[in-house]
Amino acid sequence: MLVTLAGTLIAILPVLVAYALWRLMRMVWRLLRQPRMRFGVLVARAGRVRLRRPPAGLSGEGPDAAVLVEEVARLRAELRVARAELAVLEAARPGTGVRWPWRRPVDDRFHQAKLAFARAFHPDRLPEGAADSAIRAAVFKEFWDVLRRIERA
Repeated sequence: MLVTLAGTLIAILPVLVAYALWRLMRMVWRLLRQPRMRFGVLVARAGRVRLRRPPAGLSGEGPDAAVLVEEVARLRAELRVARAELAVLEAARPGTGVRWPWRRPVDDRFHQAKLAFARAFHPDRLPEGAADSAIRAAVFKEFWDVLRRIERA
């Protein structure tokens, strides 16, 4: 029984391979032919297309454009603040509670001090145009790496 089944499968195998190759070649032909057809349609339509000037509201000129630029700047500032708050909240999130034997117990006081430092000196949380923002950003960059090394040690 097994021998006849194997013989049948071996006999059908070339037919299946030929069918798979035919389908594959057909798919490749369609993929290669479609861009030409689409390009031909675009060329045929190109003679009928006329370019027009955009309406006044969409041209990037006028008072609406200035309002939109201000709105984009405001939304970017809000996004920066939201990302900073998210980073602080993620840092404040407690661990899973699993204490692995090779890890030290968590020192909550160090974690709270790190959060307070991030709230005070993180560049995204500083008010725009503050006189000491460059100094605070430099302090944050310098000491944040130190705090990370202490935390990992």
